[in-house]
Amino acid sequence: MSRNISLDILKLFLALAIIALHGKIFLDLNNLLYFFTVNGIFRIGVPIFLLITGYYLFLLKDFKRWFLRLFFLYVFWMFFYSVFYVSYLNSLGNIFEIFFLGYHHLWYLAGTIGGGVLLYFTKGLNTVIQIVLAFFLFILGCLFQYIGNFHLLPKKIDFLFNYYSFYRNSFTVCYPFLMFGFLIHKFNLTAKYKKIAPFLVLISLILLYIEVYINYFFISKTDPLDLMFSLMLLCPFIFIFVFNLNIKSEGKTLALFSTALYLIHPLFQNLLKSFNINSIELFLVTVVLSCLASMMLIMLNKKIRVIL
Repeated sequence: MSRNISLDILKLFLALAIIALHGKIFLDLNNLLYFFTVNGIFRIGVPIFLLITGYYLFLLKDFKRWFLRLFFLYVFWMFFYSVFYVSYLNSLGNIFEIFFLGYHHLWYLAGTIGGGVLLYFTKGLNTVIQIVLAFFLFILGCLFQYIGNFHLLPKKIDFLFNYYSFYRNSFTVCYPFLMFGFLIHKFNLTAKYKKIAPFLVLISLILLYIEVYINYFFISKTDPLDLMFSLMLLCPFIFIFVFNLNIKSEGKTLALFSTALYLIHPLFQNLLKSFNINSIELFLVTVVLSCLASMMLIMLNKKIRVIL
């Protein structure tokens, strides 16, 4: 059956961007190049993944089934990666952090579950409230991160504001972008902004790099930029632009492949840490091994549905 795979192709690019981000590509070669990629365009990955999910959640009829599918996916991959964090489970605080906030990249699954639940309970609210709540929560997360990056607060409080899960979680990232995707579908914005989407992407990309420039030269050259104000504009406009490319193909293999890449790549990055290779080599080897593993995962998923 023919389907629009434009977003599937986008998701593949995003998965590769996230692999590069997690591998800190260019850090050992050029700090400026590293910062302007890893803390620039590569940061669109998770927000657009969430937008795509939110867009299709608008059509969801059986929320319980969606929730359970995502929950079992999370449980499976948490078990898969347990060898890497089992030694960390030495206190109640660490146990809570790992299992409720997610190991490494699996925070995305935990966050999507939490954000999805919040979306489910707010989908019937007045649209103005939905928009205000989504923007407020994301802006709040951005402010928390910026406050942390300035390092002006007492040590213990500064640590809190620089703690990933404090500013990057179900409420401040996952719910806002799930809601943005939900609203794009609700108001058919893919059609309304079709003609001007390329221009809006360009303007938003310029705004993103103005924000990156300000951060690098005036705030911090080392602190990460998980959240940026400009992502609120850039990610929805990229979604709308790519959606309207309307590339036709059959099957969901490409969509499953991008998901598999995202889920499996940290395994190889962890295993390759002990090898003396640079960040570009790490990226390339990780991509090759992850692609091979992803093909195997797609085949296994036909029998074990909780894998992807």
